[in-house]
Amino acid sequence: MKNSYGIMTIVLVLASVAFTKSLYVSTHPSGDITNNGDTIGNIELSPNFDYVYKRFKTFNSDLDSSTVITFNKVCKHYHLDTTDKLLELCVGQILLESGAKHYYPKGHKKEGMLVVSYCGAIGISQIMPNTAYGILKKYATKEVREEMYGLGCTSFEFIDNNTNKSTLIKMSTDWIKNETNNIVMWGFIMKLTLDKRPDMLKALVSYNVGLGGMINYVDSGGSLSKHHYILSIKTKLHTAENKLNDSY
Repeated sequence: MKNSYGIMTIVLVLASVAFTKSLYVSTHPSGDITNNGDTIGNIELSPNFDYVYKRFKTFNSDLDSSTVITFNKVCKHYHLDTTDKLLELCVGQILLESGAKHYYPKGHKKEGMLVVSYCGAIGISQIMPNTAYGILKKYATKEVREEMYGLGCTSFEFIDNNTNKSTLIKMSTDWIKNETNNIVMWGFIMKLTLDKRPDMLKALVSYNVGLGGMINYVDSGGSLSKHHYILSIKTKLHTAENKLNDSY
């Protein structure tokens, strides 16, 4: 009789564990992980995963963990997370550019469609096709290609094709429609700008209005900290924090 009770107890415990696990999976799908230890599957998470995930999630209810993993990987590779302030500004930038969305979320009239601005900027980091083409054409050295492929980009060997510019721009447009390519291109652009002028506010404003626009703004007496792009980034971050606080 004691053995029967022992076996029954083990069965009940195992059933309880199985139920708990199934309940967790049903309420925490792969795209809705807020804190699942230091790994997701076999992927080791960045220490910044939760910080980024929670803030992206306040603007993108359909956020998938893979987006955050790629973002953190790119930030680390291009040294955009060396300080809390740098990372915070990068998060705010993505929130401003697209609300951390590569595709329009459920409930939107364009649900499932690629996020494209009225001026043709594409995806989560809102990159213009001409910009993507220009960067790939000018900077796609062997070393850069190895780096980008290592970060998960799909092939952009098409940039070497002996064809007309308009065709290459179209191919570059298709290339940045891939979310990973889009995020990596964003990181590379930020790196290039910071290499030339190691000032995050200058890099951010340059991303928005171009290097020439940033220089003209500063030369005319403008304060970078008061530029509309910087103020808008800070507003997005403030909104994200308020949403998080309201959810607790």
